[in-house]
Amino acid sequence: ILAMHQTARHAHQVWRKKDEQRKTEYVLWTAVNAAGGQYAAVFNLSDDPGNGEAAEIEFSLDDLEIDGAGAKMTELWSGAGTEVSRRITVQVPPHGAKAFLLVPAT
Repeated sequence: ILAMHQTARHAHQVWRKKDEQRKTEYVLWTAVNAAGGQYAAVFNLSDDPGNGEAAEIEFSLDDLEIDGAGAKMTELWSGAGTEVSRRITVQVPPHGAKAFLLVPAT
């Protein structure tokens, strides 16, 4: 996460979506990594923890303007990495966030 703060450039919100059923909003944020790749963060803005269940939030490489068939995605808190295709689904608890580094597949 500290590296993201040091190397992120051109940071901006991509979208903000309301989920009327869950009575919450989700935000997708992105920034270019000066060292290569792109950061993405997903926020669950729920004020009501309800039963504490995480929301399933979906975004795409198109949302992030990443071309190609896929990318390597590294979760910044845990360091866990995975290969992703065009669509990405993450679980984010109420008042939670997840941050990733995405590097397009070569």
